[in-house]
Amino acid sequence: MSVDRFSVDEFRSISHPLLVWRQIDAPTLVLGSRQDATLVNDSSSIHLAQRRGGGGAVYLDSECVVWIDVWLPEADPCHRADVRSAMVLVGDVFLEALESLGVSGASVLDTTHHVVPTEICFAGTGPGEVMVGSNKLVGLTAWRGREGALFQAALYREQPRSLRDFMDLVESEPDEALATLASQGLGDIDSNVLLSALTTAFEGRGSMNLQVAHASFR
Repeated sequence: MSVDRFSVDEFRSISHPLLVWRQIDAPTLVLGSRQDATLVNDSSSIHLAQRRGGGGAVYLDSECVVWIDVWLPEADPCHRADVRSAMVLVGDVFLEALESLGVSGASVLDTTHHVVPTEICFAGTGPGEVMVGSNKLVGLTAWRGREGALFQAALYREQPRSLRDFMDLVESEPDEALATLASQGLGDIDSNVLLSALTTAFEGRGSMNLQVAHASFR
């Protein structure tokens, strides 16, 4: 079973902060950096990819998910050396952007939050992730290099297919607990609207020369 590896090389030479809205061309199961393809059912024909950041698996398709890359170069005012602080800052930016678009009752898990590792991203929690009650609205993962840090965020427009359809998981593995954008009145959110709100929130924290782009997921 082949797995596409998400490349970070395109970001290393970029000296300005960048937001990338990823277009999903085909149903894809994205594994965390420490997960193995043996978790996936042999009979599953779903496309497999593996990101550079840790955490659990995420299901993507063109209808139900929003995926955004956030690149913060080392010199940017929003870059943080401490990974937990960095995750919380990015989560705070997403919360501010979403609140400006009408989301209410959400919060960000802070640096003291104890990570709950799971095989499914939206079944566990970590610092910086945006929650509505006990349900996750924004899932985050990160990769850090000497040039900067790449954060990848997933938000579901609507309830996705269960990852148990694709993965061999033990019965004790928890199921997804997620809050959808549709439940917040944002199921049809346009990419430019969310990117604009995120840009405003990052710039309010000092980010300079932030740019936005659209690209395929790979």
